[in-house]
Amino acid sequence: MSIESALIMAVALAALAASPGPAVLAIVGAAMSGGFRSTSPLIMGIVLGDILFLVSAIVGLWYVAESLGAFFVIVKIAGGSYLIWVGVRLLIAPGADATLPKQVGATTTIRSIASGLGITLANPKAILFYLGFLPTFIDLSAMTFFDALVAVMAVSFVISSVLAAYAYAGAQARRMLGGGRNARNLRRVSGVVMVGAGTAVIARA
Repeated sequence: MSIESALIMAVALAALAASPGPAVLAIVGAAMSGGFRSTSPLIMGIVLGDILFLVSAIVGLWYVAESLGAFFVIVKIAGGSYLIWVGVRLLIAPGADATLPKQVGATTTIRSIASGLGITLANPKAILFYLGFLPTFIDLSAMTFFDALVAVMAVSFVISSVLAAYAYAGAQARRMLGGGRNARNLRRVSGVVMVGAGTAVIARA
């Protein structure tokens, strides 16, 4: 893979990640509710989904999708359900300080990662990108192991960087509006955003 191809892929990935969608909504909602650090497992899951699509495109997306079709659907539904559950908790919690579950338990972290993975697997833009657009500027059949490694690193860096920027913006909004009634309203907005993102994921499963 040439440097030019890698740069084109990086720019296209950045545009894909930055475009509004369930991933951006979920990241912003999580950051507004639980702060910047709480978004790490969610971002990890989203990036994992992109890497899975990339590897699938290299080895044959149709074959992998057919072989693991049921698994894809299960992950999508589980991830979307978790987002909805978190959103409902934020909406019905009585206290002004209610936030996302703190990312200290392995179970919660795994749920967040699975939720992020489900968001990517249910994203038609990601499917279109890796199945249709990616092969137009990268010869997947001629990729070496080193090329694939570079592509995985590029996907990980670009997607996580863009989503981290959204998370930072959401966390800044949380700091500016934190306290009293603003905190309660912010929690409700975050809850609606998370429920909306989860519903979008399940609807596309």
